[in-house]
Parts: sequence; C-alpha cells; structure tokens
Amino acid sequence: MNIQFDTKLSDILKSSEEIIEKKNIYIFFSFDLVGSTKFKTEKTNWPYVIPYFYDTVYKELKYLIPQIKVWKYLGDEILLYVSICDFDSPSVIYTIPDTVYSIQLKVAEAIQKVSKTKKLDVKSTIWMAAARTVESKKFNLSNAPKTNRFYKNMKVKLNVEDQDQVDFLGPDMDIGFRIAKFAFHHKIVLSADFAYFLHLTKPENCDIDEKLQIVSFEILKGVWNEQYYPIIWYYPDWKTKPYGFFYADHKKNEIAERVLSERVERIDKLENVYKELEKTDEINKFVKECSKMNFSKKRSFLLPLETKK
Repeated sequence: MNIQFDTKLSDILKSSEEIIEKKNIYIFFSFDLVGSTKFKTEKTNWPYVIPYFYDTVYKELKYLIPQIKVWKYLGDEILLYVSICDFDSPSVIYTIPDTVYSIQLKVAEAIQKVSKTKKLDVKSTIWMAAARTVESKKFNLSNAPKTNRFYKNMKVKLNVEDQDQVDFLGPDMDIGFRIAKFAFHHKIVLSADFAYFLHLTKPENCDIDEKLQIVSFEILKGVWNEQYYPIIWYYPDWKTKPYGFFYADHKKNEIAERVLSERVERIDKLENVYKELEKTDEINKFVKECSKMNFSKKRSFLLPLETKK
C-alpha cells in the first residue's frame, strides 16, 4: 500500500488535459471495523488483523459482486464502489442490501475468530451518487503537503491490483460519510436516494420495502441545505423483535431505543419527504438517468409514473 509522490503539485495542476473526466452513477460501500482503537492498545496482533479485515471484505464482495472495486482505505475502514453500468442485470441492484448484510455478519465472525475477541464488530454504509471520476496514473498524494488545499480536497485510492487511482467529484459524495456515523451492528445504513431508488423502481415480488425503515431524521452538515435528513436502516426481518439488537443497545443508542419503541416510519414516507422538500422532480430525473444507462443494453429500470412518456 506504499505509494510514491513523484510529480510536483504545480505540474499536476498544469496537466489537466491529461486527466480524464467521466460522469457516471455509482453505488458506494463502506465497511468499518468497530472497536479497533481499543483493540490496538490491548493486542499485539492488530497489524495482521486490519489487513485481514480489508482482504476479507474485498474477497467476499468480489465473489458476489464481481464488478466491485476498492476505492481507498481510511484507517480501519475500507471503501468500495461499482458503476451501475457494470451490472449484468438491473435486478442485481435490489439484492445489494441483502448481500452487504450477509457479508457484514460473515466478516464480523471471521474477524472475531482471528482476533480471538468478541469486542470487534463491523458496520456498513451504502450510498448512491452521480459523480465524475478523475483518473490518472501519473501521480498520487501520499507525500503531498498536508496543508495544501488541493490535497485536502482530493480523495485518492491506493493502488489495488491493476486498478487506477481514482477520485470522485459530485455534490452527493459526502452524504455517505455523513450518514456512516449512524451505522449500527446487524444493520446497514442507506442513503435516502438509494433507498428511494429501490422503493421507486422495485420489480414485482421484490420485498425490499419490508426491509427498510426510516429510523430517525437528522441535520447533516452540508446535506440538503441543513434540512432534516432521513436516516434509513436495512434489516432483513423487521417483523420480529428484538431486530438483532443486544439486550442493552437501547440504553447505549438513541436510535436503537426509537426502533424498539416502534417510533419509526415506513420507507414510502420518503415520497412525502421528497415532495415537501420539492425534490420529487430531482429524484425522478436521477432515476431516469439510471434507466438511460440501461445496464449493457439489457432491461432498464422501471421508471416512475411521473417520468414515463
């Protein structure tokens, strides 16, 4: 994971013609190792456990979603992405929450076995965003000046296999990092756009709506002009308490207490949320753009009624 900074920053800024920009729609994944800070102070085998965590997440996702790529590593977190254009079938997108949930549990079990402690756990976040990629093999920023404004605004992926360095630029890119703090064990936190996309375009006999709940509304810095943002959790069985919670989770986490008290909203509540915020046209346009990409010219997503012509 060592990378070299062999190009002056001024040369990078002058070489914009060598940087390729591509606009696409991506699904992003975050897997975060919980409890690792304390683990590092107590155990001497942590230098082995962290890379094992990275490798296990990547291999498990790669097996089920072959198109997946690693974006970057952030301490004890691994970020991955996939373009919706790369799926062989549009129906795959509706299985993503199930896939991530099963991998989250599997990786947590593997990590606990390897580390010989039950104190480590895994949290996951999924979000969807339209973004432009900036790719270049000419430089990376491991040794760039940390105070430089250009460095602060770049999100550069470490080299993995034969993948290029890549940065994603788009107004919704930060949403995933904002909602990640609401991730919880045995749950997945989804961005509102991704959850609404699944709700709006789901095919017949798809039960995704039953697995998503709006568990809170929070103000997130720089998101939705400081309007309350819906926090959405995925769980495979909301019909059976205690919904995968441990016995004292409701004492430690306010959202867990809300869920156990059944103070939550069904996912179709998002329709009113987008309408009241005058975002309905925006989300429908987003869905239409996804449909235009058409998954390698196979069957596209079902469009909402408002966008059908």
